[in-house]
Amino acid sequence: MDQAGFDSARRGAHHLQRYVDSGDVAGIVTLAWHNGEIALADAIGYRDMQSRTPMTRDTLFRIASMTKPVTSVAALMLVEDGRIALESPVNIWLPELANPRVLIDPAGYAYHFTASGELARAYERVFNGFESTVDPSRWLGRIAELPLLFHPGERWHYGISTDVLGALVQRVSDMPLGEFFCTRIFEPLGMTDTGFFVTPEQAARLATSYVVGDQGKPVVEDHPSTSRWLNAGRFQNGGGLVSTADDYCRFSRACCSDAAACKSGKAIWTNAHARAAALLSHQLVDLMRSNVLTRATRDSGVRLSDLARARVRPGRVDRRRSGFAARRGVSIERHVRVARRARHDLVRGSGGKPDRHHANSAAQHRTVSGRQTL
Repeated sequence: MDQAGFDSARRGAHHLQRYVDSGDVAGIVTLAWHNGEIALADAIGYRDMQSRTPMTRDTLFRIASMTKPVTSVAALMLVEDGRIALESPVNIWLPELANPRVLIDPAGYAYHFTASGELARAYERVFNGFESTVDPSRWLGRIAELPLLFHPGERWHYGISTDVLGALVQRVSDMPLGEFFCTRIFEPLGMTDTGFFVTPEQAARLATSYVVGDQGKPVVEDHPSTSRWLNAGRFQNGGGLVSTADDYCRFSRACCSDAAACKSGKAIWTNAHARAAALLSHQLVDLMRSNVLTRATRDSGVRLSDLARARVRPGRVDRRRSGFAARRGVSIERHVRVARRARHDLVRGSGGKPDRHHANSAAQHRTVSGRQTL
């Protein structure tokens, strides 16, 4: 382990144990991958504080917004398939969002907990009752009622944009988002413990979820025996997966070290590397990992105090900035075309054939890339 570059002081779990001892968290699973191997794997604390069930490496966690990179990869796979284009208006595929409005008062989309006042209550109403359904069309209808906080591409704000992206993936692929994730991402990477719900057998490994109560003490928010994640028909969006540390490490490798190694030609072509490389060309992985926000966009964050004063008075959207991609003086579509050509060359060189997703899109698009068959 020391050869991986982590000395014992940095790897020691005692640095995290104090958070468990203080009661700040129930338990922690730590997993670090470095220089081609697992440099640190440890579990401390408890999966459930009341029963004192110990935390284990295979504990299932509700990974919340760590779902967002998975959704982004899924969308880029559709881009590479030639089925969507980053710089096209979203209403081509999501007509519910054809007539967006923007707040006139200085204040995309937010969450109810990243907004305040009247706007926060409006977002809460949009999500109310959708925990138990899987119908993205109805949800999009509710989203269409909300005003954008600013013109697309003008500012960045933490919100439901990736949830909308998940609805797009489901609409374009014509399959539930969880099924797309499973067939195109989880199965190729061997992520057997990741999904939008847990089976009764998996529930035994699901960590109890806590929130901070009025007295500053942890209060159970979701218990494995009655968990919302036991409902296989629950709403599938850009932020609701359950996963393990090992599964998410597999996904991270596909988006990081393995892709970089493939690009440099230094990859050791194990089965794991091959499966990771099959998801996206390294050009699109690099694009996904690149900062496409301008400095002005990054520096123009919205304060909650601004949102508290905002009134829901809609203005018209600047449609010149209503595509998926932020402009930065460089054509994102040019990078996409390069990635498609690279993927097409990879398939031709390996003798692979496009799968049914690519075959379906071939009839609709002039430029279609295959996916390596492994």
